[in-house]
Amino acid sequence: MIGLIRKLWEKEGIRYLFFGGCTTVISTVVFWLGLQMKIPYLISQIISWIAAVLFAFFTNKAWVFRSNVWEPKVLLRELVSFVASRLFTLVLGTGILYACVEWLHLPEMAGKILSQIVEIAANYILSKLLVFVKKK
Repeated sequence: MIGLIRKLWEKEGIRYLFFGGCTTVISTVVFWLGLQMKIPYLISQIISWIAAVLFAFFTNKAWVFRSNVWEPKVLLRELVSFVASRLFTLVLGTGILYACVEWLHLPEMAGKILSQIVEIAANYILSKLLVFVKKK
């Protein structure tokens, strides 16, 4: 059983799903807490995004894509491109959230979950192709 888990863990997609799931939980909990504190849902979305991006950068760098170069130049390039790609998916996800709440009249949490499904896929593609690119 442990051998199977180790073999699965070697697959990048499995690691991304695990840490992406953890990131999603962080984002969702922070968003929910914001709603409980009567923070408007779009502001809660931004706060939850900041928490998620901080967690996701380091877990994606170290464990998902195994980018083990920590020299300042590389770290800064990866961080800037990571944040830029996540800003894109923040806009995308916030647009979906807004449409779900304002146009489809869904509850905020339902809109958040739907937006995160799209964001997870987009974040993986952008991280794989633009951020943690392995040099040959």
